[in-house]
Amino acid sequence: MSKKRETVVIENPILPDDNLIKGHDCQICCEDLNLDNYIAYRLSETEPWSLVTTMCSDCLDALYSSQNEKVKHFVQHLSCLNECSKLLKSLLRGEYGIPVNIHDVVIFASVGNRAIPNNLDPEFGRKSEVYRLSIGQRGESRDPHLSNAPSTREEVREVLARVVEKVQTKLRDYDSTQIEAQAQEQDDTDRENIREIIQNLNVLTERLTHGYSK
Repeated sequence: MSKKRETVVIENPILPDDNLIKGHDCQICCEDLNLDNYIAYRLSETEPWSLVTTMCSDCLDALYSSQNEKVKHFVQHLSCLNECSKLLKSLLRGEYGIPVNIHDVVIFASVGNRAIPNNLDPEFGRKSEVYRLSIGQRGESRDPHLSNAPSTREEVREVLARVVEKVQTKLRDYDSTQIEAQAQEQDDTDRENIREIIQNLNVLTERLTHGYSK
């Protein structure tokens, strides 16, 4: 799914013929794309409709299932300080944020590779998060929302608060005495990592409490 491609922009999701999908096949099941199984999408209310030329509608279900599982275990994945640090940085950049709708920056590429914030919480949005999905020539609507994901801004903030709590617990449980007792280069890296986590955690907590300001 890492194949680079140009975004195919269309006026509306109902194709009058198969010229734009002819010669394309699903990179998962290898079935030819046709007027019944192609996918059209929008990334926001202001973005144009575009075509998916790498996946058929049947295989879209597998993507839903996979991403729902990732959302379900989102908080539980914080198993080490490195993961805590990466997660906090990505949240503060607004690049990945809390998964809300189905997403994939290759399958659902944005026109001009623009960053598209989610509608629930633009401060912690996800790049190329799908806003609308349409299947086939009949224009069957598919809800892009992930079933295990938050549905409101308040629910997004509740998940973020759990992330903050989880990271704080990790920091409390971390045995810093071992770091102080040794004078190795790796220890300096650990100390810097902890300082960065605490700094990012403070920024995230401030945003959740008082809102976002650049």
